[in-house]
Parts: sequence; C-alpha cells; structure tokens
Amino acid sequence: MNRDTKRCVILSLLDGMESHLEEQVMVRNCCLSLCQFDIPQEILFNYGRVANLLVKVLETHNSDVLTQRIVVFLLNSMACHVEGEQKVEVGEIGAIEIILKQIERKLSMNTCDDVMEVGWSFLWNITDETPSNCERFLRAHGLILFSKCFSRFGSRYFELVRNMMGLIGNIAEVFELRNQLMTNAYLEIFCHLLDNLTESIEISYNSAGVLAHLVSDGDDRWAESGVNIPREDVNRKIVKATEKWDLQARRFINYRSFKPIIRLLPQWHSEGAQQWAVWALANLTTTDRKKYCRFVIEEGGLQVLENLAVDERSTEGIKNLANIVLKNIDECESTLLQNKIFELLDGACSEIRVSCAADKSRSTFDCNHVFIRLEYDTEIGKRKTDYWPRSIEEAIKRCEKYLIKHRITEVEVNYEQLRPSNNSTNEITESQQFETIRIVYMNETGAIPEICVYRRNEDRRLIPIESDGHARLAGKSSATPHHTIQQVYVYDMPIMFGKAAFDEWTFFKRSDPKSYSAAFEMLPSEQQLAIKILM
Repeated sequence: MNRDTKRCVILSLLDGMESHLEEQVMVRNCCLSLCQFDIPQEILFNYGRVANLLVKVLETHNSDVLTQRIVVFLLNSMACHVEGEQKVEVGEIGAIEIILKQIERKLSMNTCDDVMEVGWSFLWNITDETPSNCERFLRAHGLILFSKCFSRFGSRYFELVRNMMGLIGNIAEVFELRNQLMTNAYLEIFCHLLDNLTESIEISYNSAGVLAHLVSDGDDRWAESGVNIPREDVNRKIVKATEKWDLQARRFINYRSFKPIIRLLPQWHSEGAQQWAVWALANLTTTDRKKYCRFVIEEGGLQVLENLAVDERSTEGIKNLANIVLKNIDECESTLLQNKIFELLDGACSEIRVSCAADKSRSTFDCNHVFIRLEYDTEIGKRKTDYWPRSIEEAIKRCEKYLIKHRITEVEVNYEQLRPSNNSTNEITESQQFETIRIVYMNETGAIPEICVYRRNEDRRLIPIESDGHARLAGKSSATPHHTIQQVYVYDMPIMFGKAAFDEWTFFKRSDPKSYSAAFEMLPSEQQLAIKILM
C-alpha cells in the first residue's frame, strides 16, 4: 500500500472505532489492525485522534484483558518516538490517569502482567523530558502507586522495577518536582536498588541517576527535606555502584538528549552526581558512538569534559572517564571524516569514468588529479582538527585500489586550522590565526605510493610536518631513506610543470637573476602564477 492508501485505511478504522465504541470485538479487531502499521510514523497525520480514541477504548473496555494489552501496547509505541508537543497532547487527554487506574486495578488483583509492565513503560516514555506530564503523574498520586507496586512485586519482576525507576528518573530531572522524592522511605528504596544487578545494570543505573540529581542540589536543599540519610553517604554509594558496572554494557535505553546529564558534570560539590554523569556519557559513547557522540558536541558537553579531565578537583576516576568520552568523540569524528573523504574520492572516480566514456579521444593513460577542499568550522574548536591528517590518510588508503584503477596519480586535500594558541585552554581567541594544511598523495608508478602532510608557513612555503613525511602510506617513517618519484602539479590551471622543468627555472633564477626576470616576463600569466606559487 502507498501512503495515501494507508491513510485511508487508518481513517476507516478510526471511524469504525468511533461509531461502534461499545462493540468490544470490533474495537479490538480495529486495534489489532492498527498494530500492523508503522507506529507512530504512519499515524502522525492524525496522532491526537488516535490517542484520544485509544484512551476511550481503555476506559470503556477495562475488563477485557486482550483489549487492554493491545491498547496499552499501542499507546506505549506512540509515546516512544515522538517529541514534547505530542507527549503533552497525550497527557492532556487523560492517558496518564487512565493508565494509572489500569495499574491500580492490576495491583488490587495481585497481578503483575504485560498490562502493568507496559503501562509503567508508557509512563516512563510519556514523562521523558516532559515536566508537565511528570506533574500530572504526581498529582494523580503516582508515587504512592509506585511504592505499592515496588513493595508487592519489586523483588520478583526485573522489567517492572526497571520501568518504574526510569519514570522516577524523569521526575528527578525536574528541579521543581524532585523534592517530592526526598523522603526517607523513597531514599531507602533508591539506595537499596543500587546493588540490584539482576540481569543487567539498568535498575542500579536508573537508581543512581535518581540519587545523582537529588544530591546535586547541595547541602541546603538536602537539609531542608528533613531526611535522616547523610548526603555524603549517598554520594559514596553512587560512586561505589558505578565502579561495579561494565563500561561495555549495551543499554536498554534511548536518550533523546544529554542535557540533564551534562548539567551534572560541573557539580563539584557532588562527586556522586559527577561520577554517574560522566560514567553514563562514557558508556553510551562507547557502545553507540555514531548516535551519542553527536549529542555531547551539540549540547555543549565537550568543553565541560575537557575541564573535568584536567581540573585538580576531579578524582582520578572522573578524569579517566572524561578522557574516555573525549577519545570516543575523536574516533567517531575521525570515522565520519574518513567516510566523507572516501565518498568524495569515490565520486571523483565515477566522474572520471563517465568523462572517459563520453570522450573517446582521451587516452586511458592520462594522469588524473583530485583536489578536495575542506571547510573549517570554528564551532568545532581547535582540538577537533588534530586527527584530520591521519583520518584523511586512512580514507585515501581505503580508496587506493580505485585510484590506481582510474589512473588518479595525485590526490590533494587542503583545509585550514587554527594555529596553536599560547593560552592554557582550548578556547578560540581573536588573536589566533589560521594555517593551511595540505595532505598530498602521489603514486605515479602504481606501485610505490607516497603521502606527505605539509604546513604552509608565513612566507607561503610548504613545510613537511616532521612526523608525517613521505612514504608514510607505505608504513615507513619520514626518517627512513627513500627515493621520491614525483612531479609537482599546479591545480586549476591549464599548465602543468614537471619537476625537472621547475628545477631548471629555479637554477636559472639563482644563476642569472637578470636574464631570468626577462624570460619570466615573457611567460603566459598562468605559468608566471604557477612558478610564483611553487617558489
């Protein structure tokens, strides 16, 4: 079915449910039919109506277990992948209160089934970064229900406790609401769950996250709550718990933002909050770099982590974890850069292939050259270009067999980076200047590849960077004796100078400057410019 047909089917199902809401079998079958669609993507065009109808179905047919299970599943699927406005909309139609009633009904029957577990999962998802829904949950006496469910089923049902603590974590992220968690009874539950490593770290992790936000508010707010448990004891328990977790553990969690975590990083008065936050970032950027490294950069975490890694107030554990995050970000950015360079080179090979096919007069032995210019983004910061030369080299290595096949004998990649600053921080200053970096790959023989990284100095001469000299691509160091078989080319100009020809002009200039000047003036402007650039 195409998109329009699917929409017609969905609208027909909704019309049927609306017109025959009392018909249990029909409503159930309509809900089952909705499950066959991609939720929530294919119902976004009528999201509010679907959510409203599902809530009404749950109210009307609360005694039918199968219908309950289907509707709660649909509501949870709708809450998983939508943004704030739609979550607020679901909260405003009474979905939170209805789900809490379903959970309370199951509790009265002493039953913990799919409806209860998925119901708590729905509440976890619908309150994520949505303070208004967190407040609705609290107003509906959700914390009391949490306490009862934990007392009744907490020791036996891992998924139930994980979902409940995920929800409590969302409340803990809201400064105005988390004081309602500050009671001796709740703190005892959260501290007890720090040692719960049943099946995975999720329960312990979520509990530590709740406590991290509570201790981050400082001594005064802790004292105002009147709890008996010392704040420093909780800090120590959080740190001790994180030391037991596996940093490589894959997580049952889907963060949409790191802002609540990043806010905890500079809380120097709360070691437990810092430890949990930096561990979370280290774990998530290790296990899913492609998704989560971007969050750290875009949400302002990079500078805070760099400060944590060097600040004397940071513990060794926090410094190590901060460095892990920074290393993960560098490697992720390096991979993205490599993939981009490879994509550009692959595109260049395709263009050459098409050009040769269209122009039969071109010799298959023509030497082809590729020039790539990378734009520097000052928002990235100085440290983000440190790995570029090595990443570009790796990308060229990956593409080398295609370069040889298409007779691409030279690839040059140019970009500008900030010159190193004299200050001790990595912050960009107005006095800093840009410098040009050139990575040049040459392979005229098809057998002996060479690569060199150059820095252009103040008088526009290209100086090879000592650690990145010729023959690096062949696995040798720049200090290894070797012969260079190459020519020097001028890009974007119709004239190419061979190395021998250029050497002749250089010798001519040194031996007879006056005659050289006269001969130079007779050259075409392109050749004059070429010689000036090369010299």
